[in-house]
Amino acid sequence: MSAIGTLIRENRLRLGLTQAQLGGLVGRTQVAVSEWERGVALPSCDGKDLAAALQISRDKLVAAVQSQMFDDDDVLRVLRQCDLPKEQREALITIYQVMRKAQPPSAGSQTDEAA
Repeated sequence: MSAIGTLIRENRLRLGLTQAQLGGLVGRTQVAVSEWERGVALPSCDGKDLAAALQISRDKLVAAVQSQMFDDDDVLRVLRQCDLPKEQREALITIYQVMRKAQPPSAGSQTDEAA
């Protein structure tokens, strides 16, 4: 399960809400909430409304969404599939990998060496 999925599920259960009830609070369906929790999709509703419904800070919600959006594997997959000449595509991948190594790992994440 993704970081955002875990965050949504744990807080929904903490509040005793069903997926359908949470969806109703933010104007989405039970299916949408299920997809968020499984990491199949990211919330497309206003983060402020979802954070309020889950009784968490918007910053915490945004951080979880960003951690899923910018997962190394996903970024590299997109870069490898982009419609650019091979040399440009490879240059972007190299730049991204160098930038990732230059950043200190966030708490609880693995470094490239540990992966």
